Amino acid sequence: MPRFSLASLTLLALLAVSCGGGGAQEGRLPPGPRDPQRNLDLLASFADRAWLEGLDGSWRSARGEEAETARFGRRPLIELRPVEIETLRARLSRPGDLARLAAVEALALQLRHDEAPGVTEALAALDAARARLSLDDPALQRVQLESDDEAERRAAWMRANAGAEELEPLVVELQRARARWAWAESGETALAAFRSVDGLDEETRSRLTREVAAALRANEGAPLETPWNLEAENPALARELTPLLPAARIQDEALSLLHELGADAVAWHAGHDATGYSTHATWAVDPPDDVRVLVSPEDGLAGAWRVLHEAGHATQAALAPRDAPPLLQRTRSRAVAEGAAKLLERLAFAPEWLRPLGASDEQLAALAKWEARSERGRARRILGDAAFEELLHESPEGALDAMHRASWAEFGLLSPHEVPAWAAERSLSHAPGSRIGYLLGRCVQAAVYRRLRAQPGGLLGEESLRLLREEILPSAAGSSYEEWFEIATGEPPSCEAWLEDVAWVR
Repeated sequence: MPRFSLASLTLLALLAVSCGGGGAQEGRLPPGPRDPQRNLDLLASFADRAWLEGLDGSWRSARGEEAETARFGRRPLIELRPVEIETLRARLSRPGDLARLAAVEALALQLRHDEAPGVTEALAALDAARARLSLDDPALQRVQLESDDEAERRAAWMRANAGAEELEPLVVELQRARARWAWAESGETALAAFRSVDGLDEETRSRLTREVAAALRANEGAPLETPWNLEAENPALARELTPLLPAARIQDEALSLLHELGADAVAWHAGHDATGYSTHATWAVDPPDDVRVLVSPEDGLAGAWRVLHEAGHATQAALAPRDAPPLLQRTRSRAVAEGAAKLLERLAFAPEWLRPLGASDEQLAALAKWEARSERGRARRILGDAAFEELLHESPEGALDAMHRASWAEFGLLSPHEVPAWAAERSLSHAPGSRIGYLLGRCVQAAVYRRLRAQPGGLLGEESLRLLREEILPSAAGSSYEEWFEIATGEPPSCEAWLEDVAWVR
């Protein structure tokens, strides 16, 4: 590794960089100090401020509120080069310091990406186009769950993806710009760059992905399943459950869980975003004190899992350790963030939660079968999308529709010729490498449920709630996926519980 003086670590990043914020007078920042701990503290303070301002600005935009335009920490972090990170990393030894530096590194990479020539413009054009479309419309998704008519389900799926053909050239242009940036940045793909900072070891990602893929990969010659039939296991049951799960009751249940888990401080807002669009999102602006949620409550099972999912994100953020450094009060890995959210989301399928709401034993038995099919279908989509994402980053100029059809077919799914559905998948365009996090989040959730169901009182007993409140959810903040999995379950990372208990493929 090249040798650099510690003064040079932040000198390149901070010297002669002007920044303002909140109306403060602009001024030059001094060269970085020689002490590595002080260098880390300086960089971490910029990263925390950048996170806070970015999330607050995103929240205000969603609500249609005026936001400050100050971008306090962005320029120093954008100028921070990978070699400088490595120089500092070599001079730090405490695990907490290394975790803080990893958080700085991830944010610096994201900022450099977002402001790279061509990427900024492509992202803005794509966001503007998406805002004009009705992607992810809950009403259309509900048809796919509740309709007995396959033609009606197909029409709803097509409407839900209408406009993907408009997005396709914009996604392609984004990928071209992203590929140019990544090659100049590191000589690798953008996917490889983002994976290197996502709080998930490459060996773990590969091993668990292979574990699930081996169980779900399609047999050669088997017919392909259409996406509008993936969750049509029991439309009659979906209709039966809707009266048991009115929107107001779902929200009350979610707020009750927040209270039981000690997350009363969450700012919970029910409604739509500034455009009137149905929105479900959580902003961990300054956890544990400033956590904001926006949900659009709706009746039925899908409404329950969406609201409970955000309750999971919000509870995790509100239980972040108060004495931790700010950067370690947020999750470092998408797999950890989604796993924490799913700890509450999957209550929508849990007998322990549904029985008190009036679900019968017959309905619960049928729902377990439906959950297994739904989870298998969603996991197959994730695996197919992840396989396609590899091709997308390696060959953004390639025959993408054909690549998508081949990637989905590997896992038994039909990618319809009529619409380039891949262009409508937001995570593939906006969050490289994040798609597999939704799969690995399922693995930790299922393993945690195994543990909790073995406690006195079961899944929702006092001991389980205590474990969630005092141990499992607080430890998600600042942890790598591997660290959190072992804390939350007492075992090394594995998808065994999900494959056996949820997907029913073992």
